[in-house]
Amino acid sequence: MSETRKPSVLLVDGYSLIFRAFHALPLMVTKDGTYTNAVHGFFSMLLKALGDYRPEALCVMLDVHAPTFRHTLYPDYKGTRKPMPEELRPQLPLMREALKAMHIASFEMEGYEADDLLGTAARLANEQGYAAYVLTGDRDSLQLAGGDTRIILTKTGISESLLLDAEGVKERYGYRPDQVPDMKGLMGDSSDNIPGIAGIGEKTALKLISQYGSLDEVLAHADEVKGKLGEKLRAGRESALLSRDLGTIRRNAPIQPDFARCTWQEMNEGIPLLQQYELNQTAKSVERLLSGETVPAVQPRTTAAGQRAGGGKKETGKVSPATAMAQETGLPGLQAVSGEKVFTDPDILCQAVAALAERLPRRKPEAGIPFPAPVTQHEARVDHPGAVQSSIRIGRLLFPRQHPDFLGMQVVASALGGYFGSRLMQNLREEHGYTYGVVAAMVNFEREGYFAVAAQVGTEVTQDALREIYTEIERLRAEPMPEGELSLVKNIMVGEMMRILDGPFGIADVTIENILCGRDHTVINENIRRIQAMTPADVQLLARKYLSREELVTVIAGDLRK
Repeated sequence: MSETRKPSVLLVDGYSLIFRAFHALPLMVTKDGTYTNAVHGFFSMLLKALGDYRPEALCVMLDVHAPTFRHTLYPDYKGTRKPMPEELRPQLPLMREALKAMHIASFEMEGYEADDLLGTAARLANEQGYAAYVLTGDRDSLQLAGGDTRIILTKTGISESLLLDAEGVKERYGYRPDQVPDMKGLMGDSSDNIPGIAGIGEKTALKLISQYGSLDEVLAHADEVKGKLGEKLRAGRESALLSRDLGTIRRNAPIQPDFARCTWQEMNEGIPLLQQYELNQTAKSVERLLSGETVPAVQPRTTAAGQRAGGGKKETGKVSPATAMAQETGLPGLQAVSGEKVFTDPDILCQAVAALAERLPRRKPEAGIPFPAPVTQHEARVDHPGAVQSSIRIGRLLFPRQHPDFLGMQVVASALGGYFGSRLMQNLREEHGYTYGVVAAMVNFEREGYFAVAAQVGTEVTQDALREIYTEIERLRAEPMPEGELSLVKNIMVGEMMRILDGPFGIADVTIENILCGRDHTVINENIRRIQAMTPADVQLLARKYLSREELVTVIAGDLRK
């Protein structure tokens, strides 16, 4: 007789997923100017999890834009967060509207974060005989793993995830779920502005927790720890205890979800709303899910990624960019066209830009001035005593945009650190927690260009982060990229190009750069064709050609004494 399957509930970290989706996918815009890429990605991840695990119940937990008890404990909690991108802000109420239309239960509560609601709901589900699956991109939730609760941790953008129980957390990260708050107490969390103990990073924190078992035991034996580390432990005792408290998910939030009523079989009721916002791929996935079909893996929409089908929303009392350009240039062709539609005609556009460019001040060319030969110093360290972070820059002088390999090196840079799910982001941020962000790019100037990797990391993990950056560069040189990863990189690059060209100001900027490089607008289609034609072998060849360790310059600015 086969074992009876325990009923399950899928608990979703709403804002964690939608933020991840926003940064992982190219911008998508409806005909009326509404951004939808984050909503598309959010529901893609949600529907994929529903298809994979087929839970009986579904709950989405949301954050409230209000102080929580953690802000009472520590007013600077999350105080270093950057403002929300303007393209994301209107997508949050759209996600809420879609959840309501699809009859998906959602919970939020003043004074608590979504993490606390997830922890509470997982506990209640287990007590009521449900297995709980927590879908999130936040490693803080790993502390919830254990018993009948498992974590579905998103990784590599939004296309992949890990299913982790308590043993899986220990095997992958080196610490138990219950030790997650202790780790936070020691090393802090820069993304939430949790201080931890100054000068202690993940590597040292893991060593201490492995040796002593808990933060309390680490602090109890602080007098036995010799040298600078012992001094840090003794001086940072109160900060460590506070940080642990800030990093501990509460499981007693005042919510009482009725899991028997938190079903998802009426999601099709929201299909008209999805179609209204041109989320047709999402609507089709809902239909497939409810019919029992497999939901395909998440892929960014590329046919019109980041490209408006029409003009943006008009603002009362403001002159549209098209009208302003018509007034400035006096071109009859522009005067006859209303709204933003002028920008759909490349010939009229070029005339307009050329007319405006004629009004720019000019100077006589300074012919005959030689470009100085570069003098390369392969390593530089800049001491900044007392700095809690190190700034890492790795790069080399290469060539300007006109060079035949410039575009290919843009693909290489994008794969390394050009988007949220890039190799460096996955390694330094997701796997090791060394940084909140790392980027790689090709930078263009008039007569030269350069490749660069940039990151800010905790002082104590500087060398570890540096090693991982070079590891990823070498991996790109040593082995071809998987076809799926390269396809995602190319789609994101093309989507970003469409986003930049989605409006008069972006078009003007691109036109100016093309003029300075001696090109015209036809180069855009040519670049898209060349990007799409790139193969894994091409990427590997360029990485081998231009990213050898001995050719790269490394600069570190920070407290060099630590």
